[in-house]
Amino acid sequence: MVGLSGRAEFRQQLHGEVVFHDDESYEYRRCGASWNGRNPRRYPDVLVFADCADDVIATVQYARKNGKHISCKTGGHSHSVCFLQANCILLDFSRLNALHVNIKHKTVYVEAGVTSRQLDETLATYALAFPTGHDGAVTMAGFLLGGGLGINCAAWGGMSTFNIEAVDVILPSGERCHASLSQCTDVYWAVRGGASGVFFAVIGFYLRCYDRPACITTNNYFFRLSELPAIVRIVSDISDSIEPSLQVMLSMPIAPKALQSKGAVEESERLAVISAVAFSGSKEEARRLHAPLERHLTRSNALHIEKELATTFDDFYTQSEKMAVCARWCADNILTDEIIPVSELLAKHVLLSPSLKSLPLIIWQGNRSWPDAAYSGRGSYFVSTYVQWDGDENDKEHSDWLYQCYSELEPFARGHYINELDRERRPENIPSCYSVAHWEKLCLLKEQYDPDRVFLGFQLI
Repeated sequence: MVGLSGRAEFRQQLHGEVVFHDDESYEYRRCGASWNGRNPRRYPDVLVFADCADDVIATVQYARKNGKHISCKTGGHSHSVCFLQANCILLDFSRLNALHVNIKHKTVYVEAGVTSRQLDETLATYALAFPTGHDGAVTMAGFLLGGGLGINCAAWGGMSTFNIEAVDVILPSGERCHASLSQCTDVYWAVRGGASGVFFAVIGFYLRCYDRPACITTNNYFFRLSELPAIVRIVSDISDSIEPSLQVMLSMPIAPKALQSKGAVEESERLAVISAVAFSGSKEEARRLHAPLERHLTRSNALHIEKELATTFDDFYTQSEKMAVCARWCADNILTDEIIPVSELLAKHVLLSPSLKSLPLIIWQGNRSWPDAAYSGRGSYFVSTYVQWDGDENDKEHSDWLYQCYSELEPFARGHYINELDRERRPENIPSCYSVAHWEKLCLLKEQYDPDRVFLGFQLI
């Protein structure tokens, strides 16, 4: 706090709120910044809750005057709570949640703090859709800046971030900037995947939308975990026949109580479950999308099959909410093409997990090419694991398990997804979330536009 001048003037200047380190409410507001109960002992000097773009500009000017860096936060959905840094200004964008739909052009303007559920509920009234995050509480800024592995994104842009048509930002100078493919092109390049490495603060995005699918159906295939190598080979062998509008995910959850009650599985037994979601215009089209996978998996040793379950975007959000049953979280991931050995290692480690709530996921992405933008992750499969538990006395045990698991998976990694990287234990993998050329360009742009690091950038936690 030494050297912070003009506190009273800054407080009066804001439409929103400012909380200084010595204010009575500081610790309560600091802890409330993250949904993760594993709140790190990192203490910003100032917390700013912006109500509008003018508040962001005022905060940038205040930071420059006092020689402070700014860390930006919207929803706080960071498993590593990476936005919470010491000796800086934490700038919270969660109150910037306005949005406006342009029906004629099928676009929507969303401010940084708009949530996935808020956006989808609004678009649904216009029969439009966007590949939001699978968690309804995730806000658009962090999600899109990191690339955005969203609902049906394989068919809608490849990654959600590639649906950004333009963006409004505040530069380190405090100036406003509107960037698109034809103006302020460095900003436009960086905003599509640059994550914490960008050199600006996002106020709002102009996003391309899509016609809302008239029919979304899910097929679930339940297998014993011992069948995992066989079913992964099936998906791998027929991957060329899987269309982008079929979202295929494999998880390793504890068997549902319905199967336990039938005596089909043991209590607390891990299963391998393939969930295939078809986004289509009709039931007939959905069946066609499901057909290649269904044809092979129904001939395998499935314990149970659920077919043609009517599905909504809200079902994705509700499922994510139900999954979050503990207070403390960590996560990690790799992008890989070598799914057979990776799945076998993952199955071995999940049986050793100290938490029954640990959930490994594998999402088929296919081989795709990306537009020229900061996001440049490569790998046909996204492999992630989410660990949750209660009690700070258990932090090390769960974090160590995740670290050991992904240390063994690392030789098979082609890259990583920045939004769900374990930045606490494996910060050295931040550059590998990008191609070598794209990482170098992102660093050069940061140095060019923000040499004083007004915006903190990637931090080694």
